Amino acid sequence: MPDHFDTLETRDPELRERAQLAALPARVALAKSRTAAYARIFADVDPAAVTTRAALARLPVTRKAELLGALPVASRLHFDAHDAADGDDGSLDDVERRDRIALEARLARRV
Repeated sequence: MPDHFDTLETRDPELRERAQLAALPARVALAKSRTAAYARIFADVDPAAVTTRAALARLPVTRKAELLGALPVASRLHFDAHDAADGDDGSLDDVERRDRIALEARLARRV
């Protein structure tokens, strides 16, 4: 395995998935407790029950526009101005571009 991957990425896939699924209930609970949007979106979700891929797949799909709609107007204006400046319309291409940039930045830090 190349040296640029850390031990969390190179561990056995089954161990990685078990760890991710074990951490999932806490992440869902955190999102639900700290944001009004996720409190509404996950209103019928019991975070403790989100421990499998099937349970994860049943979570409601959340779109950027839905989250921004839950923000106060001043915050939405900030995000709209930011998106207009960088050409981000929230499309899948934009998400993929941001993911690629984040990955490249992580890899650059390891060099």
